[in-house]
Amino acid sequence: MLAETLTQAGRVDEAVALLIPLADRKRLSADQCFKLTRMLMFAGRLDEAQARARELLEIHRDSPTLWERIAQTKRFTPGDPDLGEMQKVFDRSSLARPAGRAAIATALAGAFVDLGDDELADRYLEARAAANRARYPFNARALEEAVRDIVGWCETDEVDHFAPACDGSERPIFILGTARSGTSLLDQIFSRHPEITGGGELRHFWLAARELGDCSTPQVRAFSGSWPELGRRYLALADERFGSGTRFTDKLLSNVYRIRAIRRALPNAHIIYISRRPLDVAWSCWRMQFDAESAWSNSPESIALHISSTRRIMAAWMRRYPDSITEVSYENLARNPDQEIPRLLQACGLSDDPATRQPQFSRRAVITMSYAQVRAPIHTGSIDSAASFPVATRKLRAALEAVGLSS
Repeated sequence: MLAETLTQAGRVDEAVALLIPLADRKRLSADQCFKLTRMLMFAGRLDEAQARARELLEIHRDSPTLWERIAQTKRFTPGDPDLGEMQKVFDRSSLARPAGRAAIATALAGAFVDLGDDELADRYLEARAAANRARYPFNARALEEAVRDIVGWCETDEVDHFAPACDGSERPIFILGTARSGTSLLDQIFSRHPEITGGGELRHFWLAARELGDCSTPQVRAFSGSWPELGRRYLALADERFGSGTRFTDKLLSNVYRIRAIRRALPNAHIIYISRRPLDVAWSCWRMQFDAESAWSNSPESIALHISSTRRIMAAWMRRYPDSITEVSYENLARNPDQEIPRLLQACGLSDDPATRQPQFSRRAVITMSYAQVRAPIHTGSIDSAASFPVATRKLRAALEAVGLSS
């Protein structure tokens, strides 16, 4: 569908403009109307998204996903009448239908986080996670093997063989970090610079480097193709998306496993790594409803493993490529944007620009669950966000300590 393609390209306002007349004339299916509510959320039009979700709810009163959508578009206050209706839907749900149970549990958990009810937030977060574990099995061994491979290789004396860089290899700015660490904020900051187009989560390098599989050491060593040609393929995909010669950001988080290949294909590319206090990352991930690609998000132990693994991998890459990766902490960025943003821009060969201090005015749509946060000015309100929920975070704290991370 054209509207979905436009949304994926960050042109969500165009997608919404295309669909609303059709919705108003009852020309869309219920599924298409539901997708429209998601697009409205990404466009920052939360009241409209909620109103259209409620229209659908009149027909599908017991839909867990509609209640989840409504919960995503509002902030709950004491006495909210939606709570009772949502709890009835939850009580009728079961693990026999884990997708619906996860959706309504997520909605209720978000409501009780808004209300500051630690024990009920804990109850429904546990229910959400249990339902998702039934849907998305997590392969911890594969993650641990990837960490061992990358860290082990970075500690060897094996020489990187860099071919001459392809033209334009300095154009991309790769933004990396764990989920919920502030990568979307950084993407919006850079997109406010007049020389940069915000790319969001691009799968372009994965597409360009398909013959490298998982970019593990055996795959990289076996690669017999041309690294500059791989870089050219990646840039050609970017040209189709952004226009020829444009500088752009790429914040696909799984690129953390591809840095060695990225360095060889695009040796002049810039990489920014944002780190954040582990407990704040864990708490934010625990409250999110991710998809099958993030099966690690459904238990405190696997969340801790995900955070620990990303930190270990990035530490190894930074030791290996100290001149190619610039690190910034979310806390420093939020507290000292006038100091940290110019430093990051300079690292990428960009002049300072005051517009980068106002990422909330970026016209680019964010099509991740950070859609609401990035529309607010840079702030420190998310620092130590777990402090008010000692019950709901107790297992997260224990899991982080078990992998050697201070909560």
